[in-house]
Amino acid sequence: MSPGPAVERPADLPEWMDPLVGRVASLRTEDFSALRAPVGTGRPSAVLVLFGESPETGPDLLLLQRAATMRNHAGQPAFPGGGTDPEDADAVATALREANEEVGLDPAGVEVLGCLPELFIPVSSFVVTPVLAWWRHPHPVHPRQPAEVAHVARLPISE
Repeated sequence: MSPGPAVERPADLPEWMDPLVGRVASLRTEDFSALRAPVGTGRPSAVLVLFGESPETGPDLLLLQRAATMRNHAGQPAFPGGGTDPEDADAVATALREANEEVGLDPAGVEVLGCLPELFIPVSSFVVTPVLAWWRHPHPVHPRQPAEVAHVARLPISE
């Protein structure tokens, strides 16, 4: 799953997102990490980097805390996401499916803005594609799989 160019800028996207969205198509793996997955290894996966905005706290980011009992990344903060299933068409489908399964995110309220370069996570052998998105219609979310997700929060970018 390789990242593609960013989609056209949605008219209702807040201006504070412009610098990030404008760089998506030019980003390279080397901009984030020196690690490369060994050829033919690594499990394809995706995470949803979901930005939103609240009238009370301003711009925010959806994050979760992995359950302390998980085999990989136990107790760590994370973006919603996980391994690619055979029926997933691409990284976007994986990220949206996983976010729905983990926290009850309604994909219909999400505007996908593009994919960032794949990143290799050696401890779990995942090759992760971050999917950048705008939460056009935020709604309450919560852990749907307590064995995987301990907490879910919209964290203000200012924090």
